Amino acid sequence: MAGEEDLATAEAEGDENELEDEEEKEVCEDQFHPGSQSQAMAPAIISIHPNSRAVVVSVGAGFRVFDLESNEAVTPVDDSSGHRAAIRASGFSHDGAFFASAGDDKLVKLWDTFSWKCSKTIPVNKKTSAVAFSRDGQWLLVADKFGVVYVIPTLADDKSDTNEEPAQLLAHCCSIITSLETSPCGKFVVTADRDYKIRVSVLPKNPMLGAYEIQSFCLGHTSFVSCLAFVGDGSSEALLVSGGGDSTIRLWDHVSGYLLDTVDISNLLQTDKTDTFVAPAVVNMSASGSVVASTIERLTGVILLRCDFGIKKLLFLQKISWQEPICPTDLQFDRKGRLWLVAGAAETRGVGDRALKPEQVTELTSLAQASAAAALTRLRVIQKSPATSSYEALDDTEVPGGDRMLKALQGSPSDSSVSVAAAVAEAAQAAELAMKNLLSKRQYTETHREKRKRTRNDKKARAATSS
Repeated sequence: MAGEEDLATAEAEGDENELEDEEEKEVCEDQFHPGSQSQAMAPAIISIHPNSRAVVVSVGAGFRVFDLESNEAVTPVDDSSGHRAAIRASGFSHDGAFFASAGDDKLVKLWDTFSWKCSKTIPVNKKTSAVAFSRDGQWLLVADKFGVVYVIPTLADDKSDTNEEPAQLLAHCCSIITSLETSPCGKFVVTADRDYKIRVSVLPKNPMLGAYEIQSFCLGHTSFVSCLAFVGDGSSEALLVSGGGDSTIRLWDHVSGYLLDTVDISNLLQTDKTDTFVAPAVVNMSASGSVVASTIERLTGVILLRCDFGIKKLLFLQKISWQEPICPTDLQFDRKGRLWLVAGAAETRGVGDRALKPEQVTELTSLAQASAAAALTRLRVIQKSPATSSYEALDDTEVPGGDRMLKALQGSPSDSSVSVAAAVAEAAQAAELAMKNLLSKRQYTETHREKRKRTRNDKKARAATSS
């Protein structure tokens, strides 16, 4: 019977979730040990307002806002005391009215970007891995580490609570969702996961009812898919770009799922994949929709590609590097075509699903936010030169907002003898290792596999007996 099969599937997935929860608790408890600091680092994330009105750097359990119009730092206001663990995903809505932050504390926060006050705090069941807004700004999509995407309305309905329960939009069957995007036309939501898959789903008019129609699968990566971005100006010719652990950046016709082009980064950088692991960590497109920028693991710079829509190919444009020993952890273009990069990370502590007393929550929140406030980041801005038509890194004196912006978003070391570049590089490397461990498949022992089987079989036997 279909109903019995669905029940068995649900039970099996529930058992997997419980076992993963137990393993997550063990990992999180290990994070308190001095020797496992790399497991407890959160990389810095950068977000640019669609109108280039503000720049936000999220690091650890906090984020820093700088208003480029007033040339002043902004302090966000949150009546619920803010995040208490690392922010793993953040971003603006396409009209710039909202900003979302979410992460390891299983809280999703929605912010009004005019007042920078938190308008909603929505709890979710699992740690968050990605967020995205629908193109009309009415819906916030949130992906978690168990492969579920939830949808949250951005505007409060008069008949509903402002902190309503999120509704499930779609799922990837317990595979970590690594990236989440909505198409420029507004018709599709695209999700990528650790198990090499890219799924294109039709976004319904009422996402609260779920996205049950799958448009296509973009299959071709031979390792985890790490990042997604769209190239194009919002017309029907918009194409999908993806990067993955197989050291490739790929171009797709997302409507049909057809693979158009593959760029091998290891060949581009003339590295040996057997000796050096190079993977695109983040991809983002320029305001014109034709230039694709990507950070590459262990590369102190970025790769720029140009999308030729005539032949539907990705063409190498430029490699930009610098002397500082810093690998960017995130990047984003602004509407003027400047490319902003951030490097850095903050130490964070996890507690799994253990029940905590109110005073313990308060203490952990204070520790997490103090760590975020003390974290150092490094910003670079890259701009196309009118004289040479090539992209060049701007000096710190030339970046928008100047020294005031850099001080507000980068932070400053408490010890004047500490090199900012060295501190940021060390933190970013630790964050890179932590993300690699997250995306690597666990290799279970025979004893552990047998335990998983017994747990599943025992629960099925109890369910059959009770029925």
